Amino acid sequence: MSRKAGQPNLYIYRQKIDSGAAPHVSKQGILSLTICKPDIRRVAKAGDYVMALVSKTGNPKIVGKGEDKHYKMSYLFKVNEKIHMREYLAWCTEHAKNKIPSEETEFMGDCQYDANLTQMPGPHGPNQRNRNLRGCFSIISHEFGAFTFQHPHTLTLEEVTAIGLDPHMIETMAQGHRVATLTNEQQHVLDQLMLEAPVNHTTFLSVTEAAPTTTASASTCGAKKSCGTKKRRGGAKKLRRTRKH
Repeated sequence: MSRKAGQPNLYIYRQKIDSGAAPHVSKQGILSLTICKPDIRRVAKAGDYVMALVSKTGNPKIVGKGEDKHYKMSYLFKVNEKIHMREYLAWCTEHAKNKIPSEETEFMGDCQYDANLTQMPGPHGPNQRNRNLRGCFSIISHEFGAFTFQHPHTLTLEEVTAIGLDPHMIETMAQGHRVATLTNEQQHVLDQLMLEAPVNHTTFLSVTEAAPTTTASASTCGAKKSCGTKKRRGGAKKLRRTRKH
């Protein structure tokens, strides 16, 4: 399903590990996705939503054995800004220093690349550099719900239907991600779900640090739409089938 003018997309993916680095929530109440999920980071736009569901593989204690094991949601957030990865270190230095891996943060921040895209110590090793840089951008969210693997939210059939998702596709999806176009009513459902998270953007309302206003454009990536790495073939799988004409 193609994006309709003025309507945001919802990107859904399976999260294998929740170390606190991808996504990462700073002390300033800013959620970012900078490492992992390069395809989502490259194409998502401001106003879109991203939903992480706990991967069934390797997480049997979290998802359980019931029929609802496919519907454990760990993160839900709205894309407010996109920062190019070359500019992310400077952005974090000014707005969210604890996103920069250090001994103080136990090296669990997500800012692992400097302005020259040189990799710094952090949660990801050198073998993941090309994959991370393929995403070009860091997604910044000031509206989010962090349920995490510790307190995943089990989506009910009613909620899945209200969001406009196909239960069969949710149950069968594995790696990669799915995309759905949202109506205003479906956006409202997602906004309400965020507020049910034990940690969400309202948790940090006492933080007085001003939110940044930088928004990167897609052209920042350059003609190849990459940060010096080759783009992998293949795109996202659509949540709904389109009719052939």
